[in-house]
Amino acid sequence: MNRSMVNSVSNTMSRVHEPRIGIIGGSGLYHIEGFTKQKWVNVATPFGNPSDRFLTGELSGRPVVFLPRHGRGHRILPGELNHRANLWAMKKLGVAWIMSVSAVGSLQARYQPCDIASPSPTRSARNCGNGCCKPAGRWARARTTAAPT
Repeated sequence: MNRSMVNSVSNTMSRVHEPRIGIIGGSGLYHIEGFTKQKWVNVATPFGNPSDRFLTGELSGRPVVFLPRHGRGHRILPGELNHRANLWAMKKLGVAWIMSVSAVGSLQARYQPCDIASPSPTRSARNCGNGCCKPAGRWARARTTAAPT
C-alpha cells in the first residue's frame, strides 16, 4: 500500500468516528440545501417513539443528523413532543452538538421579524414540566438582530 492509500484509509477511518451535528427542525424547516448522502433511519428508545425517523447524511463534509421536531407534515402538537426520546436517539446516533431551529411569534413589540432569541437556562428548567431537561453544562446566549429584507 502506498502512502496516499494509507492516508486515504486513515482519513476515512477517523471520519467514521467523528461526532455528528444534530439539527432539530421546527415549523417550516423540512429541507436543508446541500445535505448529501441522505438516509432515513429508525431509532428505538427506552422513552417511546421519537417525533419521526432521523435523516442522516453530510452537510459541507460534516456528518449530520436531522429530525423534523413535529414530524414530517407537522403532525405532532408542541405539547405532545417526546423530547426525551428525540434527545436519547440523537445521542445514540453519535450526535455531540444539537442546533434546534424554531419559528415562533411574539406579541411583544420589542421582538421584530428576524430577531434571534435564546431562552435563559432558568426559563428552560422551569418550563420543562416532567423534569427531563435540567440545565447542566454550558449555556450560550445570542443577541443578534438582522434588518428585515
